[in-house]
Amino acid sequence: MGISAPFKVKTKLFGKAYQGSLTPGYETTMMNADATGSREIIINSSYLKNDNTFVMSDDLFSTYSLEFRNNKSLLTSSVNDDQNGTKYVIGTNQTLFKDNKKTQAWIGDLSFSQNNANGSDYKFMRYDLGISYMSPFMWDSVWSGKLGYYNEDYNQHSVGRVDKNTAFTLSLSKPLTQSLFWSLLGTYTINQSTLPSSDYKKYIIMTNFSWSTSL
Repeated sequence: MGISAPFKVKTKLFGKAYQGSLTPGYETTMMNADATGSREIIINSSYLKNDNTFVMSDDLFSTYSLEFRNNKSLLTSSVNDDQNGTKYVIGTNQTLFKDNKKTQAWIGDLSFSQNNANGSDYKFMRYDLGISYMSPFMWDSVWSGKLGYYNEDYNQHSVGRVDKNTAFTLSLSKPLTQSLFWSLLGTYTINQSTLPSSDYKKYIIMTNFSWSTSL
């Protein structure tokens, strides 16, 4: 569960059209970690995120992001397993539109993060890469595909751990009315780890309805 309160501003900066946002937020994760009873809160996270988007040209939008996160674990843990700590993320998103309606585009993502957990088994450095393409589809819908990859290096892990994760996502979205939107998303993920217990394959199929209006 999560809550956030973004503040946004639109102006001109360095001679470019600019939109900036500052988003404080709070998240709670619940899980049946002890395999008895019901789900309980295992970690609380507070964060502050800053996004800066520049319109470099009619076709190119560039976004640069910073995030600071503080994690508070409620799990009983050993010294090496302590998940309490801070996390930093820096990233960029580059969107190159291919049409005037802004419905066809190539999108590139790059980010670097560092998790400074108290426990050595949860300290890691990670980089993410992603490439996406979106285009109009039939019945006024838009489809998109994304190939994402990350490398997560737990360089202080007690037995050594590196995760390499590849994910492919397909999505379809369509406006049902001027205010109501529908989307369908499917993702297939493969995680390969030097720690065998962290190897997995995951499938996700999700649909979403959203409503938006101006007051």
